[in-house]
Amino acid sequence: MLALTTRAPLPLGTVVVAELADPATLARPLPGPAVDANPAVATVNALRNLPALHQMVATLAGIDRAAAQSLLDTIMPRANRKLGAALAFFLSAARGGDARAWLGDDAWTSLERGGRSDLLSRLQGEFQTMAQEAEAAPAGEWRPFTVPFFDSGMMGALAVHVRAVGEEEGESPERRRERANRFLIDIDMSRLGPLQLDGLVRGQRFDLILRSRTPLPEPLRTELSAVFTNSVSAVGFAGGLVFQAGERGWVKPTPTAAMASAKGKV
Repeated sequence: MLALTTRAPLPLGTVVVAELADPATLARPLPGPAVDANPAVATVNALRNLPALHQMVATLAGIDRAAAQSLLDTIMPRANRKLGAALAFFLSAARGGDARAWLGDDAWTSLERGGRSDLLSRLQGEFQTMAQEAEAAPAGEWRPFTVPFFDSGMMGALAVHVRAVGEEEGESPERRRERANRFLIDIDMSRLGPLQLDGLVRGQRFDLILRSRTPLPEPLRTELSAVFTNSVSAVGFAGGLVFQAGERGWVKPTPTAAMASAKGKV
C-alpha cells in the first residue's frame, strides 16, 4: 500500500509515477522545525542529526534490506500506534548508553559482517553521550534525549525530556522504578502548528495533556481521544487525554549545563 502526501488534493485523472529509490534516501533528514523560544524545540535544531544513527539506517539498507525494514517497522519511533512503545524502548536503551540493546543482535551482526564496525562504534558513542547528558541532570530535573523519528520516508528527530517525579539524590534503582515519570515532547506540525505532549506514567496509568497554540477542531479531538483510549487499553493501562489551547500552561524545561555544552559544540 502506498500513501502520497500532498499539500492539496490532486485533480482526478492525475498520473503518478513511482520508482524504487536508492536505499540512502531512507536517511534524508527532515527539515528542522522553526526556531522557537522553547528550549526543547531549540534542542532539536541543534542536535537533531544523530549522524551515526542516520548513516546506520542507510548503510543497513544497503547490506541487509530485510533487517533495515524490520528496524523501521518495529523499533524506530514513527507516527503510528506503536509510537509510545517505540519511544519507551529507545529511551530505555539511551539511558543505559547501549546502542546494541536498541538496534538488536541481527542488525548489529549484519553491520559487523558488512565491515562497518567503525559505524557501530560511533553509534555506541552517540548513545553513551545521551546517557552521560541525562545522568548529569540533578535529581528531580529534566533529562534531555534526542530521539530519532521516521516519518514520510525521511529521518528526523524529536527532543524528549524525562523527569522522575519526586526523585531524590542517591535513590536505589528499585525506588526509581516505583516513582512516576513525566515526559515532554515538542513538535511543530505543518498544519496544526506547535504541539506539546505532556505525559505522566505511574504504574499502569498513563495520563496525557496535548497542548496547542489554538484549539484543535472538535472532530480531531474526538478521534484522538478514541485512539488514545484504545491504545492504552490494548496494553492494559488506564488513563485519560486532556486538551489545552493557548499560550499558558506550556512547559519550558531549562537545559542542563551538559546539554548547553553539547549544543555549543554542534
